[in-house]
Amino acid sequence: MNAWVLGGIAWLDDVQAFYRERSAIEKEYSQKLNALAKKYFDKKIRKQSSLSVGDTPTVTPGSLERYARVSVYPESPCPDPHCLVLP
Repeated sequence: MNAWVLGGIAWLDDVQAFYRERSAIEKEYSQKLNALAKKYFDKKIRKQSSLSVGDTPTVTPGSLERYARVSVYPESPCPDPHCLVLP
């Protein structure tokens, strides 16, 4: 019986080592994936803002008149004076 218990302990040690190595690999993978996503997100934002407002954005009369923040939840506070609350 002593050999059976020692075998079980050895097996648990192997399982623990496996999951420690796996978690290290997954952590490294997630960090690299986040860095890649951030790189392309920043690139997309730069390109998108250039397309939407141009290379030299300016505020013109009427450019902010259509601005409104819409809230679907009437109980949520909206400090913005342009906030619209939908029923």
